[in-house]
Amino acid sequence: MATLLIIQGVSECGVGLLLLYQWKKSASTVAIVTLVFILGVLKIVAGARNYQYRSRALGVVALVMAPLSVFTIFCLPSAMVILIYGLVVYLNRDVKRVFAQGPGP
Repeated sequence: MATLLIIQGVSECGVGLLLLYQWKKSASTVAIVTLVFILGVLKIVAGARNYQYRSRALGVVALVMAPLSVFTIFCLPSAMVILIYGLVVYLNRDVKRVFAQGPGP
């Protein structure tokens, strides 16, 4: 609403272009928020299943998707560190063996 008040003095063509720009900007924001939300849900589901020693592959996929949090800027450095450490853990022979045994009693 504030944008429309600022551009009242602009010609009709300029207003149309500005509104089109605002729409594209909001559409990309919705796309990024949707992507980050889906990745978050994937990580939560993978974590819950890994807690019970199930779905090791889902855990690896969730880890590999972590760098896609580049859109949230501040999460990228920690995502890269967790990716490297997580892959070291998931690819450990003992961890593979525990996941192959499945959930405990």
